[in-house]
Amino acid sequence: MEKVITTSPQFKIDYEDPKTLLFVQKLLNQILFQPPNVAGWTGGRHWIDNSTLMLRLKLPSIALNSGLIEWYDKGDMPEQVIEMAEQKFKETKSKLQKKFRAVPDWNFFWKHWSGNKSAENFALYFLQRTPSDQAKKLMSKMSSEDKQDLVVEILSLPEYQMC
Repeated sequence: MEKVITTSPQFKIDYEDPKTLLFVQKLLNQILFQPPNVAGWTGGRHWIDNSTLMLRLKLPSIALNSGLIEWYDKGDMPEQVIEMAEQKFKETKSKLQKKFRAVPDWNFFWKHWSGNKSAENFALYFLQRTPSDQAKKLMSKMSSEDKQDLVVEILSLPEYQMC
């Protein structure tokens, strides 16, 4: 839940329905001010399980990109398949936007971003440490020309969930 709370002001995310945040807290089994016992939530890797891991990895994309990871045709798919995929993409995007209704203010983020807009600098900023060799390998494969997509991809790294 900490990632949702800290990401929201960085991107000035407006949740059109405030219940959305409560819904996410329930899915993550971490409702604010309702710890499982007087000791609070167990730290470290104990709060990540099979049911929450994928949601945690997907949350940046849901909040900052309407839950979608953009894809582009590489030119090797039949035209009919491309048309069907594009239609499904539009339908899925519409459903997610209606359900989650998160509106980030990317201009606010860019206005306060002072660093060089490279994958390495975004990783240093968000991970608060030098990325591991595995994260560097993943980042080298990130071909996003769009810096917004690059930020979403870095926030979706498993390392971000553990920092």
